[in-house]
Amino acid sequence: MRSISLALLLAVARVAAAEPCEHTGLAITMFDSRSTLATAPDAGLGLDVWAHGPSITWGRCHGLRHRIESVAFEAPDYGDPDSRFLHFARYQLQWHDDTWSAYAGVRAVTVWAGEVRFATPVAGLRTWPSSDLAISFELASAGVFVAAIEGGTRRRLRGDLALEAKAAWPATSATRAELRARVRDYRIDDMRTIRDVTATAGVGLALAARPGVRGMPGFLGVAVRRDRATEILLVAELALAVTDN
Repeated sequence: MRSISLALLLAVARVAAAEPCEHTGLAITMFDSRSTLATAPDAGLGLDVWAHGPSITWGRCHGLRHRIESVAFEAPDYGDPDSRFLHFARYQLQWHDDTWSAYAGVRAVTVWAGEVRFATPVAGLRTWPSSDLAISFELASAGVFVAAIEGGTRRRLRGDLALEAKAAWPATSATRAELRARVRDYRIDDMRTIRDVTATAGVGLALAARPGVRGMPGFLGVAVRRDRATEILLVAELALAVTDN
């Protein structure tokens, strides 16, 4: 199975290399995961996990593009079953150009601390101020939804939000410097919340890279997270994927 997946990704990379424009119109991700290891004040070692399942992006090199993602998983505290969040069937519509890209999408089903919610939004913006610099932002909300099981039809508008920003330089290199920032405001229940700010610095890696294409990207870095206390984190990320920059 692994050899089949790798062969598929290499085939996509060859198609991407044949594209006449700078940024490829096709990208496939088989698996993308991030693990953050921290010293938890009360429980020894804490593990913050983030993972995305298979997804595909297609469309014009300049103009409208589409993306479908099967599943995403996030566990700010993996040892706590109530802080494990699942998202199913994400679709997003994206406008892509040489110097910027913006998208808006919806996750069909979200399981948030045991509550099932339908149609939660996500939006993002990416810019390439120069060929060597890529900057991206993404805002995802599980607190805005059309309907919910065990939760009525409320729209919280604030809370259950995550905002992420990333800068990479030089963007087209297989090895590059990356700076990241993340703000989360999650509500587990009436008594528990996750409100933190994380800043991360590290090295982005890829098996292959060219303008618009990164094959099997990864990341190694160190982060500082501030919530009730300040923690130093070790961050590792690996993707079986062909993505754009």
